[in-house]
Amino acid sequence: MKRTRKDLIQALVEAGIQSVDAKRFVDEFINIIQGSIMHGEEIRLKNFGKFIIVTKKGNEFINPKTKLKTLIPDHKKIRFIPSENLKKLINQYEK
Repeated sequence: MKRTRKDLIQALVEAGIQSVDAKRFVDEFINIIQGSIMHGEEIRLKNFGKFIIVTKKGNEFINPKTKLKTLIPDHKKIRFIPSENLKKLINQYEK
């Protein structure tokens, strides 16, 4: 099952937060995380994990159909590393 932005807002409303405030909170939270990542900053959320930017080295590959060599340039990716606490919680419920 996946949770959407709308689901998160609804969960906050069910927890007693006004709908307008819940929407504003979720939107602002997402904007802050996106802005930080765009500026190359690491995001650490205690007991949850961290988001980091890693640079993947470029690579050359050969298209099997055309036999044409193509270069994939260096590029950045976002990586999520779960906290030890989150890993324990996940493994606890898998049993």
